[in-house]
Amino acid sequence: MKRTWAALLLCGLAGCPKEDPLGDVWGFTSDFRASHFLGEAARLQKLGAPAREAALRELARKSNKRASDIFPLCRMLFEAREGKEFRRPLIGGADFVGNTDYADWPLEPIALCQGVPILIVTGYILAGVPELPSMYLEYCFETCKWREERFSPVDQESRRRILSEFIKSKSLDAREAAWLRAQAD
Repeated sequence: MKRTWAALLLCGLAGCPKEDPLGDVWGFTSDFRASHFLGEAARLQKLGAPAREAALRELARKSNKRASDIFPLCRMLFEAREGKEFRRPLIGGADFVGNTDYADWPLEPIALCQGVPILIVTGYILAGVPELPSMYLEYCFETCKWREERFSPVDQESRRRILSEFIKSKSLDAREAAWLRAQAD
């Protein structure tokens, strides 16, 4: 719903093109699955640095329907260099689960729980132009370092258990809990 309002606001301000020239920067929020991001992160981490960078740049191309996957993947694959900040993607104002705020989620739009990525943003509101996936990726290459933590696929039963533990540790309503549980499938 919030994403629809943001799109309507953008269309009202700038007119709606038939095909969005920026791509869908919020696409990763529509059907987030932890297994997909774990598999992608593990696959990328197995590559040498030049091949990994090339694969990420290819994913970030705006013509790629999955380009927005760059945002959660960067939060998984990179970390701040010592004494530096690892800023969030500039894709709008986040609406978080559990009546929480930015300070609660340093890896927004995700949280990592036992090595499993969990989308903790239900949507974004933006009255401007979002940062492109390719721009955020270049920021990460220039400012951050590769995360040492290694990711690997996690079976569905374990993902469900991890998500259930995460849900129990937060103050969530039934709708949010169901939405989070779906990420394990």
